[in-house]
Amino acid sequence: MTHPDPPAAALPHDFTAFHEANDRLWRAYTHLLTGDADTASETVDAAFVEVALTWTRLEHPTAAAAWAILRRHLAQRLRERDHVSALAEMRAFDSAAFTEDGPDRDHFHTLENRIALCAAITRLPPDEHDVIVLTCVLRRTDDVAARALGMGVDVVRTHAEKALARLDRDLCPDEAAHPVPTRTKNRRDRRGRVTRAPRA
Repeated sequence: MTHPDPPAAALPHDFTAFHEANDRLWRAYTHLLTGDADTASETVDAAFVEVALTWTRLEHPTAAAAWAILRRHLAQRLRERDHVSALAEMRAFDSAAFTEDGPDRDHFHTLENRIALCAAITRLPPDEHDVIVLTCVLRRTDDVAARALGMGVDVVRTHAEKALARLDRDLCPDEAAHPVPTRTKNRRDRRGRVTRAPRA
């Protein structure tokens, strides 16, 4: 269902600025998880309409309250598809190696690991999931993720560390073949655990 936009004249200036700053990221995030551009657009539009209509009543930080609205609209869309996130399907196959003669068999094992990784990301707690999707999958900086989620950069980094540790445990760290997502310059130690390289 199409949600009409509130009249432009009625939109608070700070909401307009918020919309312009977050629209692209919201659409990229929602497209990734729904797997369909039209569905993502409808979801984001509906969320922004609700944010606009409740703007003056949103709890602070405003970005966190707005993200919660987006998350709720997205959850509704995913319930309509039996809670299936498109993350694993999209990310597992978007960079699968192919040759002119067809799929490269040497990459089948890696592809299987990518599917396991993406499935593990979907099982993370909500905040950890969103931080990993924004910073590792969509490759946004910690600062951008912090502004979008309405939390401090230090909180984003804490969620990231917890999520990476959780993914390592989930994917059996003794099997180094599993590709754990990278943040800046993450690296594995000799036991296969993800560590954060020192920042420059």
